[in-house]
Amino acid sequence: MTNLPPSRWHRFTHATNAWMVLLRGGIVALLCTILFGVFYWIDPSQTTLTPPCMFYTATGWYCPGCGGTRWLHALLTGHWYAALHLNAWALIMGPICVAFIWQQILWPFITARPARTYLWAGWFMLLCCVTLVIFGIVRNLPWFGMLRP
Repeated sequence: MTNLPPSRWHRFTHATNAWMVLLRGGIVALLCTILFGVFYWIDPSQTTLTPPCMFYTATGWYCPGCGGTRWLHALLTGHWYAALHLNAWALIMGPICVAFIWQQILWPFITARPARTYLWAGWFMLLCCVTLVIFGIVRNLPWFGMLRP
């Protein structure tokens, strides 16, 4: 039985998988286009569609994500200096985190294959969390007013 030629069903399943990869990739591309389109056309500082930061409202301190929606709008509209002022951590670490999310979450979702596990993946997540906490503390110190949105 092991010497039988591949059946037609094997080819059909492979073709179906290819179409599923295209469909899932299209879904991810569509969702990213909608998300970026919304943040490109709607200025969060001019509208009340985005909720205020609950951490800032409760404590009066800036969380590491404060200014994130305005940062994304400034980045998409080409205002790099404003984006740096609104959230410096996101401007520096954002592309690296997006690449990590693509590799570990989106690409396995699109291809329906498990993500490759790398030794550095855990260390990378730890580095991101530690630098995010440090950025959240430093931006609230009185000497680093330039890091506040």
